[in-house]
Amino acid sequence: MKRLFVIVVSGIVTVLLTALNSSAKEKPSWVMTRPVSLGYYVGIGVVQKGPDNQNLHDIARGLALKDISSEISSYISSRTDRIIIEKAGILFEDYKSNLTTKTQAHLEGYNLIDSWEDENEYWVYYRLSKEIYLNKRKQRLEKAKELSFDYFKEANFHKNNSNISQSVLLYLKAYYTLQDFIAMPLKVYYENSEINLESSIYTSLQELLNKINLTAHALGNTVTVGKPLSQPIIFSTYYMDTNNKKTPLPNLPLRFSFIKGAGQLLEETTTNEYGIGECRVIKITATGNIQVIQGEIDTKNFKTTDSNFVHQNLVNSLIFPHAHFQLNVLKISVFVKTIESHFIDSRPINYIEPIVKNLLSSHDISFTADISKADFLLEINAVSRQGVNAYDIYTAYVDLTIAVTDLSNQTEIYETSQNNVKGMELDYNKAELNAFKNAGKKIKNILPEILSKIQN
Repeated sequence: MKRLFVIVVSGIVTVLLTALNSSAKEKPSWVMTRPVSLGYYVGIGVVQKGPDNQNLHDIARGLALKDISSEISSYISSRTDRIIIEKAGILFEDYKSNLTTKTQAHLEGYNLIDSWEDENEYWVYYRLSKEIYLNKRKQRLEKAKELSFDYFKEANFHKNNSNISQSVLLYLKAYYTLQDFIAMPLKVYYENSEINLESSIYTSLQELLNKINLTAHALGNTVTVGKPLSQPIIFSTYYMDTNNKKTPLPNLPLRFSFIKGAGQLLEETTTNEYGIGECRVIKITATGNIQVIQGEIDTKNFKTTDSNFVHQNLVNSLIFPHAHFQLNVLKISVFVKTIESHFIDSRPINYIEPIVKNLLSSHDISFTADISKADFLLEINAVSRQGVNAYDIYTAYVDLTIAVTDLSNQTEIYETSQNNVKGMELDYNKAELNAFKNAGKKIKNILPEILSKIQN
């Protein structure tokens, strides 16, 4: 009996020890306390299990890499960083967040050290050698710096040889090449002296831009909503040197946009041999009387899909030459021709015409009594007819036809019929009025179709 007791106790102790050892394995120390390693960046990722989280390891790894990236970029104190933040006009938090994101995008050489999970959570532990990371970053930096420096020297060469357009483009290339390293040491030797490559490119480009002029003019600036501008807007570019000599700038990319109003236009062009670029306005879609188009040097082609927003803010802080062109926009003018026939008597009042005019006026359509000055002819033909009298309920009907003609080419662009629009009342007079009111409701429903034809 005593031997049996000893065996039972020994079994219980063994089970308890096994349970304790199993518990220790189930929750490793790095889950309870964040590990610290002098030679490594550490990233811990934890995901709550649930129906919305299917790829647990991928999600946890992303969080762990973000953790590593945050550790890498956690200490921002250099003078260069402060200058960049001030010049870009951004908040410290945005700068740090962007730095973390860009760092994560270029992480490589990291290793999964361990993973652990229970019924509620999934954990991963990743580690990245600081030596490996710094070597990789240095390689990328040196490659970008070398390429940027080549662009910078080539830009200076073209500037000294009065090829200003090419110089501008090369300075922009040089600057965008450095977009992931703008806050890092960028010292190079140029013409027997040490320079900061980023600030030298920025300053050289701004000095060049300050001497470039952009002007806009056209033979006319009046245009009607929905119509093109008859003549292109001419944007002329030239470079003013130290002797006040004007030199046209060929092959300079320009971009056009509405800064007031809206419409369709050819947004991009390149200046010709005389430094001239044309902007063609295809159609005005906004209804404001005064609308403005801006022309400026196009930097879009230098951006990449993963462009650094901090770097883009730095580029935007440069003062680029631009020119504005004001458009005087006329409302679409419509001549309305109405024929209304009433079965009761010859009523002098038209019911449909004021409904149509009120609806179109609310969409900035104007009306003229002179058809020679109109853009469109709107014809309305409304005929009422008597229906039956059943149990002192009187019925009337209206047959409605609407047609729109473009007077610039005498082409009918829209036509519709609404027949048997019913009205019911206690006498024929009121029934007819009710039928015309219901016809007006039909017109309101088809108004978008009419507008689309007139404005397009």
